[in-house]
Amino acid sequence: MRSAALLSFAWMLSATANTAPAVQLTPERKSRLVRRNSGFADAATAGGVAAACATVTFHPLDTVKTVLQRGGTVAMLRAQGVRGLYRGVLPATFSMMPACAVRMSSYETLKSKLLQNAPASVPAGALVFLASALSVVVSSAVRAPLDLIKVQMQSGAVSSAGGALSAAWGSGGIRGVGRLYKGAGLGLMRDVPFFGINLLVYEQLRAAALVRAQARVLSDGGRAELSTMDLIVIGAH
Repeated sequence: MRSAALLSFAWMLSATANTAPAVQLTPERKSRLVRRNSGFADAATAGGVAAACATVTFHPLDTVKTVLQRGGTVAMLRAQGVRGLYRGVLPATFSMMPACAVRMSSYETLKSKLLQNAPASVPAGALVFLASALSVVVSSAVRAPLDLIKVQMQSGAVSSAGGALSAAWGSGGIRGVGRLYKGAGLGLMRDVPFFGINLLVYEQLRAAALVRAQARVLSDGGRAELSTMDLIVIGAH
């Protein structure tokens, strides 16, 4: 039953994947995706470290966005100073690190299993999109509560992570859990298509780049590898 539902969903997504030739994955590129699958621990580590670096770097911009969205002013931001711009950076970092670690490790595992076991008639692009979508759902269990704490601290509603957690938890029980995951559904409506399309395009660009790299070194008998700059350009698509 579960496998049938999974494949049905993949068929639904395939219609979207096939409408954009730029992100279609050929059988050759599909086999490349399977062969270069990262291990669970490697994907989790890479995802967590990358998330931590990006969060610390861009947290001030995220704080400005949050304050302005909640009715704050530029004068308020200036009064807070640099330290105020980094308010909530620890909860933000500790929310993104495990969330991205779970998402990327889940994605690599699910992608590998789907590409290896799904019928050949199911487009690889649909399977990549499905693996990404499921990994986002899994990671939201970790990210949603910590993201709530981050927003509360950024907006100045509370002064500490403990205060934000206490305010959200309230009297506890089922209602407390519900408050910790408030807005998680809307977050999934945003993140599932975003990361699905993001990784679908990323995998296509990376596979195409590897094909070109292999063609360049084929006569020399070398190994086709992408440089750090190649990966940065592909990741910034």
